[in-house]
Amino acid sequence: MRGKRGKRLAAVVIAAALAATSLVITLCGAWDNIFYAFGYKENINDENTLTAAFLNVGTADCCVLSCGGKTALIDAGDSLGKDSCVKYLRKNGIEKIDLAILSHFDSDHCAELENIIKVSKIERLVLCSAFKGSEDGGNIVSSAKASGADIEYMSAGGTLELGKMTITALSPSGDEYGSDNDNSLVCKVRAFGKSILFTGDAGEQVERDLIATGADIDCDILKAAHHGSKTGCCEEFIASVSPEYAVVSVGENSYGLPSNRVIKRLESSGARVLRTDKNGNIIFELSDDGINLRVDYG
Repeated sequence: MRGKRGKRLAAVVIAAALAATSLVITLCGAWDNIFYAFGYKENINDENTLTAAFLNVGTADCCVLSCGGKTALIDAGDSLGKDSCVKYLRKNGIEKIDLAILSHFDSDHCAELENIIKVSKIERLVLCSAFKGSEDGGNIVSSAKASGADIEYMSAGGTLELGKMTITALSPSGDEYGSDNDNSLVCKVRAFGKSILFTGDAGEQVERDLIATGADIDCDILKAAHHGSKTGCCEEFIASVSPEYAVVSVGENSYGLPSNRVIKRLESSGARVLRTDKNGNIIFELSDDGINLRVDYG
């Protein structure tokens, strides 16, 4: 009898716990808001730490950079990703993006920006000068302007300062390449003696030009170009960049991405390769003490 009573009591307790959990989920709106509701956020307001969140947005690119309450966005992904930028911004209570940079106008780098504008005010939208006057991305630029964002253009040699972040454009110098991918804005972010290199979808020709011109491409964290495509990450480039970490932003696709050859090339260089399709959101914290890494899984 006692055994039966104990089982019934356990069943009641479990049912009550499940009901309470269900209520919390309902109040929070969805599973992805639970951590935010209980105060679990990224360390976005620490003036001595740069948080770089490479989001799991499928075969697309999106990184949110935060330091001392200042936020920069490099590429916005599209609305097809598992963990969209909008979800991340809501979780962390980020209502203002001080600086948004789009490497180029491929939808997997910019389509989500129109949704981002609805939840976070963008102060400045920075675009590659190669696309100035282009009809590409017209709706996105119009939406950003309508929301009050200042539109700026940037090319190689240009520098932006945001709090303790310095963002320098390394390529292109102008509309110098025959493809939009190669005209991607390549930029380097520095803070606390550490650096991240963002390469958009730029290919091997751009990489070789960066080496030839002596551009400062050495970095701690490399965002591999074009979702790990065989069109980029040539051996000479990886050797010159010499990253400690390489991030491949990729999801399920029919294009054979990422290239096994590129992954092996990065691993052979000594870089720790992280993939959003295998690791989920990839979060780095850069400070004077070094680089801390956290991933969703894997």
